[in-house]
Amino acid sequence: MTQQTSFNFLEIIKNLFDPLAVQVDIATALTGLITIIVVLWKWGQVIKNQSNRFISEHARESAMNIIQREIQRLSEKRGDIIKSLEYFDNILRIHDGSISRYFIQQDQKAYDKFLIDGKRFSKALREFLDLAQKSKYSIYPLLNSIEGGDDKVKILKEYLQNLANTNDKVLYLTIETDYIVKFLGESDKNQFESHLQKATELVGKYPGGKSALMRDRFDKPYEVLSWCAGEIFLNQSNVRKSSKEYIIVLSSILYVLSLPSHTSDSIENVIDKYKSTKYFDLENEIR
Repeated sequence: MTQQTSFNFLEIIKNLFDPLAVQVDIATALTGLITIIVVLWKWGQVIKNQSNRFISEHARESAMNIIQREIQRLSEKRGDIIKSLEYFDNILRIHDGSISRYFIQQDQKAYDKFLIDGKRFSKALREFLDLAQKSKYSIYPLLNSIEGGDDKVKILKEYLQNLANTNDKVLYLTIETDYIVKFLGESDKNQFESHLQKATELVGKYPGGKSALMRDRFDKPYEVLSWCAGEIFLNQSNVRKSSKEYIIVLSSILYVLSLPSHTSDSIENVIDKYKSTKYFDLENEIR
């Protein structure tokens, strides 16, 4: 009995120090450890993906809420733009669609009225632009945090810049007209030319300001002013359209954000669809 016990004890000791057995145990342990590490890594990736998805969905929801709010606010401001143009719309209806034909026959009072309403328009447009410029600091970062958001930011910036450029044209024309109208009674052509030059210099004081006057075309003060009136109204009409276009772009982005992430409908296609007669009819409907 003693010999058997001693033999078993010796075998156990031998096995403990057997290099092959030790290697097998280490390999088994490493395999188990690697398996645990892989499982933990995959688990961590799942948690990370879920976290990223939650953050992305939260950003998407926040962007939708802000855009929806801005669409409503901008639509109200655009209503002020449309109201400010009612005077010019009435002139068009009465005089066969020609602003210039109307004003070339008018006196100082007609231009005073024109400038008053023009300033109402400029104020409404400035408020619309200010609101759009302020809201971009909330909208752009949220769109940037969403997959494909940079493309939407780029499109918004292009439409907003187009609107701002048109506003500048109206501003410069209004400044020049406001100055020139004071000299309608000027009979000396050379003297009137000096007034035109002064109007050009006034615009030049603005950053990037460029005169819109084509001074070599006119012989009489009324010709200059009737042309200015026509150009101002043309640009005002462009603003009415481009302000609606900007809201349509926001609506298109809102729609795309509401879609599941795997949906393939592009923002460009949605914008074109919303501009069509089937939806907001950009070309024919004022509202």
